[in-house]
Amino acid sequence: MPKCKYCKKTLANPVHIQKGFHVSCQQKKDREEMEAAKKNIAVNKAPNARFVRGGSTGMVQQKGADKVRSSGLPKVGIKKEIKDACKMFKHDLVLMHMGSYFNVIEEDADYFHKEFKFDYNPSSASYNVTGFPTYAIDKWKKKLLEKAVNFCIVDEVEPVNRTIVREVIFSSCSPESVGLTFAGGPTSKETKS
Repeated sequence: MPKCKYCKKTLANPVHIQKGFHVSCQQKKDREEMEAAKKNIAVNKAPNARFVRGGSTGMVQQKGADKVRSSGLPKVGIKKEIKDACKMFKHDLVLMHMGSYFNVIEEDADYFHKEFKFDYNPSSASYNVTGFPTYAIDKWKKKLLEKAVNFCIVDEVEPVNRTIVREVIFSSCSPESVGLTFAGGPTSKETKS
């Protein structure tokens, strides 16, 4: 009888025999490969590597370089930058401390709008924004934990060289994301948007 390539136990199901793995073993193998890839990327990441927009080589590619943030990402705004980075850690919601409010944007704002009847904030951004005052974070953290939602909290920490820094201080699902930092964006003196 054929054996599973992962656990070395006998394969009985014809579908498993064709693929060479039990379904659960294939999932474990895939997760291990994904974790190994993440670690490999983190280890081999060049500290000063930059992403440059465009697919052409040479000067054609550099045309839009003036529209690139110092972090190397296109100018999408600190809120989208934070949300997109946190979503890579399987967070369904990202609560971001922006001034005196915790903001949620895009599909996260839609969730708060539908689930908790939040109004959207007036914003010049091209996406939906909503949120709640910073003093209510414990209330909303508790509610999201009760609903078993995968979320993280990104809080403002001490500024570095007069640049505000935000850090993932809590994650309900991905402890490896805690400590992830982001520089820039509105400070606590600025208003919500």
